[in-house]
Order: sequence, then structure tokens, then C-alpha cells
Amino acid sequence: MEIDPPDMAQVPLDTFARNAATPSAPDASFRGLIVRVPTEVRIDAGEEPVIPIAGFGLLDVPSPPTDEPMLLIAVDEAGDEHQGVIAPVDEGPVIPPPALPPPDPADLVGVFVESYFNPDLVATCSLAPPFGRYRVRVEYRGFVSNEEEVAVVDIVP
Repeated sequence: MEIDPPDMAQVPLDTFARNAATPSAPDASFRGLIVRVPTEVRIDAGEEPVIPIAGFGLLDVPSPPTDEPMLLIAVDEAGDEHQGVIAPVDEGPVIPPPALPPPDPADLVGVFVESYFNPDLVATCSLAPPFGRYRVRVEYRGFVSNEEEVAVVDIVP
């Protein structure tokens, strides 16, 4: 498999960590989501396809807290929309922290959180077979990221 640009091949899939391919906020006042996708992915016959996505979010802390999922959306050349939830990979049982009362909304004014996400477009959006062009974006809490295009091609020997 070949991925362009090459730094996108180094994205640690299914993690929530900053990496060399992570986009940056355009300025200090930015609030929203930014995604970066490969421009092209070339897949050999029989290879397990992977399309790495590197994402960044800078959002105000919601009050009240929300459990709304972050959606990864891919629109194919026919206009069909494929979507999936960007979620942590289940690493087994985790003991939850003790329940705390919700924070006072006044205490959250001006508080924001930085987040990173690195899903595999193929697995998250159940793309099979993934060949073609896709316009990719992320939606979360009313925010819509930039939209980028990736071409997925079959390497013909």
C-alpha cells in the first residue's frame, strides 16, 4: 500500500494522540474541527485497505455535558454518504471514576478542550470495496470540519 503524502502513512490508527500529520488550529480564536486525509491511497490486490485520517478539535466545554458521538462522514462519487462513529477501541473492562455532581455552567464559560482523533476511514465507515474518490468530513456538536478529498486506487501490476 502507498499513501500520499507519506506522513499520513505514519498516523497511529484508532488513537487520540497528536502526531506528525495532525492539523493545527489556524489561530488562537479558532473553535471547531479540522481533518487531514491522504490525497491518494494505492492498494495492491489482496492487501487490507486502510485510509488514515488525522483530526484536531478545539471546542468549548459543553454544559451540560454531552454524550453526542463524533461522526466521520465519507461521500462517494455517486453522492452516497457513509458514516461511522469515531470512538475509542475497546481495551477491556475499565473501572469508571466515581460519580461527581455536574459542574456549575458559569465555571465552564471560556473553558475549552483540545482533542485529537486518528480513525481509519475504511473501518469506521464500513467502506467495501473502498476504490474511488471520497469527500471526507467530521461532524460533532453542531460543528462541521473542513472537507477533504481522497482518491483510492487499485495498483495494477
